[in-house]
Amino acid sequence: MRLNKILFGFLVLLISLFLLAGCGDSSSSKQSGMVPVQNIGTMAPELFSTFIFSLNMPQQYGSLDAITAMQEDAWKSAWYDLWNKLKPYFRYPFNMYKIYYDITRPDGTVQHLSGLLVVPTSIVGIKINVPMISLQHPTQAERAYSPSNGNVLDNELTVPFAMALASMGYITAVADYPGMGINYDVHPYCLEILADSIIGMIRAARDSKGSWLPSDQNTDWNGQLYLMGYSEGGYATMVTAKHLQKKGEFAVSAVAALDGPYSLSDAMRDVMINADATYSSPYFLPYTIAGYDDAYKAKTDVFNFDKAVLSQVPSYTPPGGVTYAEQLYSMLDGSFSGNQISVLMQKATPYVGPKSILTDQFYNALEDTSPNAPLYQRLLLNDGFYAWTPSMPFKMFHNSLDDLVPVSNMDIAVNNWKNVPNVYHEYFTEYTDGLGSVHAGSLPIAYYKGFMWIDAYAYPDRHK
Repeated sequence: MRLNKILFGFLVLLISLFLLAGCGDSSSSKQSGMVPVQNIGTMAPELFSTFIFSLNMPQQYGSLDAITAMQEDAWKSAWYDLWNKLKPYFRYPFNMYKIYYDITRPDGTVQHLSGLLVVPTSIVGIKINVPMISLQHPTQAERAYSPSNGNVLDNELTVPFAMALASMGYITAVADYPGMGINYDVHPYCLEILADSIIGMIRAARDSKGSWLPSDQNTDWNGQLYLMGYSEGGYATMVTAKHLQKKGEFAVSAVAALDGPYSLSDAMRDVMINADATYSSPYFLPYTIAGYDDAYKAKTDVFNFDKAVLSQVPSYTPPGGVTYAEQLYSMLDGSFSGNQISVLMQKATPYVGPKSILTDQFYNALEDTSPNAPLYQRLLLNDGFYAWTPSMPFKMFHNSLDDLVPVSNMDIAVNNWKNVPNVYHEYFTEYTDGLGSVHAGSLPIAYYKGFMWIDAYAYPDRHK
């Protein structure tokens, strides 16, 4: 074993013990009128700068079964480049909290949710007034890597990036999303109702200050709110901006939406129909079907999972006497990685792409774009840009070469909002090769672009 691996293991152990030091202590509040939180860690800026450059590539990464030394070097190069660019802004120590909150679902039921809150701390006890950023994370299939668990080794580095944002002067809120964290409901994958859980997290972050540690009581929110997210998080960012603008609960100062699947009825429906066997993350398709089935089952059975997914496939017999559809559905509970779900999908031979798992009935419904087609109409209603126009500064960034979330998602959104002066977009082509997909290799680059766009509004003096 290489020495740097040993040192890294020791440092991660040290950091983990440090982060978990506050768990279960008096900072967990259940008092009336206070949002319950649990302190899960504290870190000084000097330690954070050491920690962030010690991270090694997670051994399970996207669609990759095994990590080579060359891939790890490429990963480090990409993420360390991001950290080096952001390092001049690292300033504040911070405290991390697991936050618990409730929202009311469209059907009137109460949903118990969780998220990660990272609060920058005043260095010398002087009052600081800082903005809040709501960071929407990419698709995370494994519950263990829900942001509120504080796991620094998730393959999207959501927690380390949230820590970086706090160190740079942002109260950082990261919703786990329904179906993750403490919640075991069906995840509403790329459904507009995702916005409810994110707005609930923002509300809980605002209302939780009475439960923060004494060292954080000198930190005040200055009222500025920024939204940012990548992939599914990019979609969630867009629909959250829509809901906040329409409902007026919080004013949004600026938005950065990154490589998101905004066009469900067009661009992503085309992926469902036409993506071939080289598409490296097919697990998005059963996630979509399951989420839409749960959301719309009272109105239509077009998304019924057992009718949409094959019950039997050639050359494979599921264990325990369940159908193929039942086994696939059971893997969407947060216990399995996206890659494990994709491997089961590929047993639907002859495997020619994500559509190989589909029944003819569902495939035909996907192709139907007539005005009364129930599947198409539900996707259309959940397009990120459907029936609204941003009034806040809003910028989309998208890799033109993205092989999982096609750039046509942004093209269609741009066309929908053409001539809107406060809506901007930027194409880029840089990515780190060898990480399983262009989409995975674009994440740190998109994060930097999105952050710099937002930071110019939040801290203009840093950009003169």
